[in-house]
Amino acid sequence: MDYQGGQTFRDIGWNTWGVIDSDIVEMDAKRERYAGNRLLSRSQGGYFYPFSLPAQRRALERSWRLAALLRPVHGWITVSLFLKDFDIRFTLELVAPDQGAPRLDLTKVIFPRLESISRTIELPKPGEFVAVELRYDPVRREASAYLGGQKVLDGYRGCTQYVGVHGVAVGIGQMQSELGEGVVGDIHFEMV
Repeated sequence: MDYQGGQTFRDIGWNTWGVIDSDIVEMDAKRERYAGNRLLSRSQGGYFYPFSLPAQRRALERSWRLAALLRPVHGWITVSLFLKDFDIRFTLELVAPDQGAPRLDLTKVIFPRLESISRTIELPKPGEFVAVELRYDPVRREASAYLGGQKVLDGYRGCTQYVGVHGVAVGIGQMQSELGEGVVGDIHFEMV
């Protein structure tokens, strides 16, 4: 599954979840090509590319890689793999709070209190993206997070709460901010 930044999600088979107040195609810093979609939400929402039950099963049995180019602006921006029929999701979020240090989160628990494996990050320069990646090991049943090609977090077993969609998902939302805003560039998912 490949998504090239600057395409319209709905026009190429992605479904909507939650509330997206604005989805604007954005050009790269040199203004040479369309490079991403600037998403804005005063709540949370995004898009997902659905996976069939057999594809979800294969994702638990095989190694996979989910890579994306993201730019957090306010709140959080996420790329995730939801395996709804198996009650698990693997969620990588870049968080840009209005106050405090930006960070990369791997969500473990949402309710009653949010728990994540986290690491502080630097925000990208205007017009640039952060290259993020989740790599899943089916033997260990764990994923590792990569930032700019370097492993930064390991031992992530996913989250079993709020698994309402299935497939690859991107989204934005409020987290320690008044609104959720971010830019989604390219997305790539592959199973080995």
